[in-house]
Amino acid sequence: MYKPRTIEQFKIMEYIKDNFHMECLLVAPVSRSSLMIQDEIGDRMAFQWMDGHVLEAPLPTPASNQEHLAFIKAFWADPRHPQFMSFDDLTTWWLNNPTPLTHQQILNLPDDLYCRYLECEQLLELDDVLTMVMKERITQTEYQDIRLWFLNGHNGGNWLGLVGVDGDGDRYDLVFNYGTSAEMRYHFYVEDGEDGI
Repeated sequence: MYKPRTIEQFKIMEYIKDNFHMECLLVAPVSRSSLMIQDEIGDRMAFQWMDGHVLEAPLPTPASNQEHLAFIKAFWADPRHPQFMSFDDLTTWWLNNPTPLTHQQILNLPDDLYCRYLECEQLLELDDVLTMVMKERITQTEYQDIRLWFLNGHNGGNWLGLVGVDGDGDRYDLVFNYGTSAEMRYHFYVEDGEDGI
């Protein structure tokens, strides 16, 4: 679950907790002074903190593909651009710098992974990931959690992806130190249905 990072966001979160069933919602940041909620069928509302009150706000408009690409090109062309190691780094920078991108766009996550990111109380640690892949068969949700771990600053020099389909199902590999003499490769299968159903 997203944790407020500003006083304004904290005030809005308290309002949401007082007026909604939190177990039915995802909460995402819109800006330093705004949050958005999404229910189980995908309907959304945004709120902002203004003049000491929580008010309904317009929903954020994602940047177009052209705007997104232009921003990324300009960002990398600046030799002073910061180095990001994690989703937390990206979120902190996004909250404190003007950008046309939404939070989901700055994290560069597809819809399913962004929703899972917002659901998670805590992202996986390396020991958690190794425990999962050594089971050799995991659920779709567990694979989402591994993908989030991988994208959260662990993709440099490592590799994760589908390597084939056989009689046992879809086979994936997680490879550490990819392409080096120290390469370590773990094979596992992902269940077809949600959580193995």
